[in-house]
Amino acid sequence: MDNNNTSLLKVAQVGGLLNERITSMLLVLNWSVIGAVIAVFGIAANIINIIVFIKMGVRESVNLSLMCLSLSDLGSLVVLAMISLISNPLFTSLDLPFIYTDVIALAGGWPWTWFVRTSGMITTFVTMERCLCIKAPLRVRTILTPTRTAISLAAIFLLLLLSLFPVLAYTDLAPIFDPRTNKTLIGVVFNDKEDAMKPFVMIPGFIVTAGSFLCVCVFSLVLIHALIQRRRKWKSSKNSGTSQTGAAPSTGKTQTQNKEIQVAKMILLVAAVFLVCFVPLGSLFLTMELVPGFYMGKTYNNIYLVCMAVIQNLQGVNSSINIVLYLNMSSKFRQTIRAMFLSLKQTTEPKLD
Repeated sequence: MDNNNTSLLKVAQVGGLLNERITSMLLVLNWSVIGAVIAVFGIAANIINIIVFIKMGVRESVNLSLMCLSLSDLGSLVVLAMISLISNPLFTSLDLPFIYTDVIALAGGWPWTWFVRTSGMITTFVTMERCLCIKAPLRVRTILTPTRTAISLAAIFLLLLLSLFPVLAYTDLAPIFDPRTNKTLIGVVFNDKEDAMKPFVMIPGFIVTAGSFLCVCVFSLVLIHALIQRRRKWKSSKNSGTSQTGAAPSTGKTQTQNKEIQVAKMILLVAAVFLVCFVPLGSLFLTMELVPGFYMGKTYNNIYLVCMAVIQNLQGVNSSINIVLYLNMSSKFRQTIRAMFLSLKQTTEPKLD
């Protein structure tokens, strides 16, 4: 093998904070057990989300954005399910021609990163859109038309995918001798372009991750402040109208305001879950930047893999739990999903002559 190539396995054997046995046990627990449960639930939940938002109408920008968020979450959970399958002891005990942790790192880790970063950017977009709805309700429909929203969301998917392409420039699959099996297997190697190309992956990734987190924080605070101000203004106008005319304000107008406030609260909950679950991921990226050996195939390979497995499960929870928030906060979502299942039940019930 070329001296400029670095075997992920051989470097992992040099040192680290966890030995191979403990690392294997923790990876099986997180990927094969916990990750599998989260992935199965999340995949089903996001498929339901996508169908429901399509039925609710994607001509509304918020429905289109939340549908794309569910699509991105679905992608990350499908990758998590694949990782759970590959890391399962029933699978790894087979006579495999490759090193399973290497395949997970390359074929699973980077696609998962793409979907997670995309979900972060879409959450930022949705939170910003709700801020505009509250702060400039008369202009938001002209600013964020369905076409512009669709183009923006498509650009997020595409640009974040392109940002990961430099990984292919310094990462290869090649035969590696595995001392644990005493065989030569296919594994990941880093070529001599790693030092030159890696910053083009890590720096944009850190900017996107940190930027998403900060933007969601700012937009959430602005949205909370706007909701408080609107609530006070609405109560003031209601009391003023009642005292002057003896009648409450228009019921239709009140229902519209309540609906907007309820949708904003739902988006805030989605943003809150995102922020809580994204703190460990941001910390991981920061550690990767500050500690050179904290990366796959480097000095702290084992602790890196375990941390990544735990964080992937935490992100899996973030990608799966939104359906619970939608059911609790959106009456239209509940009505649509109820009608969908009633229709499904009627079509599957046998007809009696």
